[in-house]
Amino acid sequence: MVDKEVGQKRLSELKDWKDKDQKDQASKDDKRADQAGKPSSEPVDKPSSQPVSPELFARSNVALRLERYEDVFSDFDPRPFSERALSDDFLAESRKVARDKRGSLELELLVPEALHQSAIDAKVRKRLKDHFIKHRDQLVLDNKAIHRKGVMITLSGFVLMVLATFLYDWESPLFVFSFIRTMIEPAGWFMVWFGLDQLFYTKAQNKADIEFYSKMASASIRFTSY
Repeated sequence: MVDKEVGQKRLSELKDWKDKDQKDQASKDDKRADQAGKPSSEPVDKPSSQPVSPELFARSNVALRLERYEDVFSDFDPRPFSERALSDDFLAESRKVARDKRGSLELELLVPEALHQSAIDAKVRKRLKDHFIKHRDQLVLDNKAIHRKGVMITLSGFVLMVLATFLYDWESPLFVFSFIRTMIEPAGWFMVWFGLDQLFYTKAQNKADIEFYSKMASASIRFTSY
């Protein structure tokens, strides 16, 4: 009799826990729907399995299919679309498809017809433009700073090497001159090679990022239903 009562109590607790979990999930769905600017009754988080016509991909040189607007943004950022951080997966896919494209880009984002709204299109398009322009400008400034730093370090290294050469020719019995010469010669070599590394290797790494963000900043972005 006691075991039966315990079993019924556990079943009751399990049912209460399940009902609470369903309510929490419904609350999360409503919140996401509000952020997307749609009524909470619409399944904004339900992925779409509808196939995309090949003609839609052929109309632009860069096309990405979205199952919902949230695919563009980070899942960990709760802010509205106008401020939310972009998804790393979306940026990686954009970089992949834009890598070999020449000239101006036409980025077409394919959205399920049931979720497509012009008002949300405008918000997402503005957020994308702001992101790409901001990062392009910052990378350009960083590249200029790297160039100045590389030139200054390289020239300083050459100066130290010239000074070390003069000290070699100046035969002095004083220990301090021998110590200075021993210190500045390897320092000069190190500064020259480090400065050249900044000028050629580090700048080359940033060049690919600058090209990507420049392409995306000037790209034409449009949304199409599928």
